[in-house]
Amino acid sequence: MGKQLKQLEKKYNIGWRDFEINELFDSLNGDFDIKACHINGNGNFVVTSGETNSGILGKSNIKSKIFEKNTITVDMFGSVFYRNFDYKMVTHARVFSLKPKSFKINDKIGLYLQSSMKYLKQIYSYSDMASFKKINKRKINLPIFNNGQIAFEYIEEFVATLEAERLVTLKAERLVTLQAYLEVTGLKDIELSPAEETMVKSIKEVDKYIQWGEFTINELFNVYPSKGYSGLNDDSILHSKGKTPYVSNQSHDNGYIGYSKLDELNEGNVITLSDTWQSEKTIFYQPNNFIGKSHLQVMRFRNENFNKFIAWFMISSFRKSILNMNYDYGTKFNRKKIKITKIMLPIENSGNVNFKLINQVMVATQKIVIKNVIQMLDDRIKATIKIINN
Repeated sequence: MGKQLKQLEKKYNIGWRDFEINELFDSLNGDFDIKACHINGNGNFVVTSGETNSGILGKSNIKSKIFEKNTITVDMFGSVFYRNFDYKMVTHARVFSLKPKSFKINDKIGLYLQSSMKYLKQIYSYSDMASFKKINKRKINLPIFNNGQIAFEYIEEFVATLEAERLVTLKAERLVTLQAYLEVTGLKDIELSPAEETMVKSIKEVDKYIQWGEFTINELFNVYPSKGYSGLNDDSILHSKGKTPYVSNQSHDNGYIGYSKLDELNEGNVITLSDTWQSEKTIFYQPNNFIGKSHLQVMRFRNENFNKFIAWFMISSFRKSILNMNYDYGTKFNRKKIKITKIMLPIENSGNVNFKLINQVMVATQKIVIKNVIQMLDDRIKATIKIINN
């Protein structure tokens, strides 16, 4: 990318010059103090101060001065935004509009100028508010041709080059993200099967279509303490090049402290949790063999019908059951209490756990979540394409 931009600068034989803001823009102010009650979703966008939503308060059709599109606004805090739409301004927020004096700007030029003026945000604040009088002698460094004129053609191609690179990056990000999610979940694709679509529609009326049963942890799991290396401290167990997970009773990163080169002592495909504190936050599914730390309990399902999707569903129900029990270091969630804890699970007519439904729910949920993430990336790609085409 750097090489491309250098070639572009050479192509146009670009020089650089500092321009005072008042050389480039006239300042315009609003004439009406639009209030929150005037925002009704109709008419023009209303610009206020601040960075949230690019300073856009909403839409209003209240009678007020309308500022032309392809101008730039600056607020009292020095926040700068290019506007490619007609708008109104909240005068009490001390926002003013900058209209180009002797040139016209489009989206690419507008965004470039906005970026060039972002430094104003570092200068002004509530205790020293920006105004046109204060900023008009501030300078913007812009590319120029040999004749001293601003090189707008260069600016447009410069921004187009960055946008094209951004598009390539977004497409690569989409592909990598999708592949990563599929690898982690073990899914082949993110399209719902007919059975999953039917289940998703019916689950909206969950009480009508799903039977629920109550089970104690002891009915479903064997519960026992994890195995660790007694007499060794964490520094002796952990290794920067280790591959065996070292699992503790912490409430983040799947309970992992790190990895070890020592042999694993516990089989995977189990659930682990702390018996001392914040037990509901320390429940994790462990897919791989691992080394345990003190105060870490292990829950192994009593038959072969267990996988990560079933585990995640049960963990959610388990967390809900113990959320309000307030176990802590003084009131430990020991094995006896773990075993008698009850969780709610979907059941078949026979009263057995409906593993098929649990799998369907969790697989469909994973697909929907991944699909939403990919759709977000697709929307960003479409927005970038739209900007480039304009």
